[in-house]
Amino acid sequence: NEKLSMICSSISKENFRWHEYLITFPKSKRYTLGELCDRYILEILECILITASDPTQQEKSLITASRKLDMLRLFIRLCKDCDALLNDAYLDLESRLYTIGKQLGGWLRSV
Repeated sequence: NEKLSMICSSISKENFRWHEYLITFPKSKRYTLGELCDRYILEILECILITASDPTQQEKSLITASRKLDMLRLFIRLCKDCDALLNDAYLDLESRLYTIGKQLGGWLRSV
C-alpha cells in the first residue's frame, strides 16, 4: 500500500533524526523526556503497522496513531521549552511531524 509505505518511511526517518538530536540532550532530560519521545515515535510506527496487518482494526489504529502523534508534538515542544532541544531542531521536527499528521489525516479520512 502506497500510503503505508510513505508514512512508515517518514516515521522511520524521524526516528533516525530524533536519535541525532537525542544525543545532544542534557542527561537529566535524555532519559526522561527524550526517551518518552522516542517511545512515542515507535508506538506511532507500531500503530501504522497494525493498521496494515489487520484491516478490522484500521480505523482504531489510525486514530490511536494520530493521538500519539499529537502527544509527541506536545512532548517535542516541552523539549524545546526546557532547553533540551534547540529552536532550529524543534522547527525541523515540528514541520516534519506536521507533514506526517497530514498524511495520517488523509489516510484516516479515506477509511
